[in-house]
Amino acid sequence: DPGAAVLVVKDGKAILRKGYGMGNIELIIPLNTNMVFRIGSISKQFTAAAIMKLVEQGKINLSDPLTKFLPDYPVHGHRISIENLLTHTSGIKSYTDLPELMKEMGNEDLTVEELIDRFKNSAMDFAPSTAYKYNNSGYAILGSIIEKVSGKSYENYIQDEIFTPLG
Repeated sequence: DPGAAVLVVKDGKAILRKGYGMGNIELIIPLNTNMVFRIGSISKQFTAAAIMKLVEQGKINLSDPLTKFLPDYPVHGHRISIENLLTHTSGIKSYTDLPELMKEMGNEDLTVEELIDRFKNSAMDFAPSTAYKYNNSGYAILGSIIEKVSGKSYENYIQDEIFTPLG
């Protein structure tokens, strides 16, 4: 069965730290508490907030083209804006719609740049701003833009600009 990691803390001390079930069903690997879990769409709200902080700081504009930050990204003759990435209207193929990439990701921990390299040459789903389709690739690209513009890792930028100020 798919697994879960459990951590129970009482008075600042871990009283239970255990993995249950399978961490990888396909490869029959039991779950353990040292495994890295993909957090999925939970980070999208923080990515969007971080982008908007960079907009407020005047470091980027919602109308800026993707290629301003990733000059080699193939846009297939289209203009894809930061706003398109934020609003799932870019037309870029979502990496979660690429079964071969999803299988590969289950066995490999990719950097953001490696992930982008794996999907960037896929055919677009539609021309930017002509449709809406939930898109994970756009948010991977936004994460990369946050790092390039801020000069910090995604983790450090989110910590410094969102979590620490909020306590």
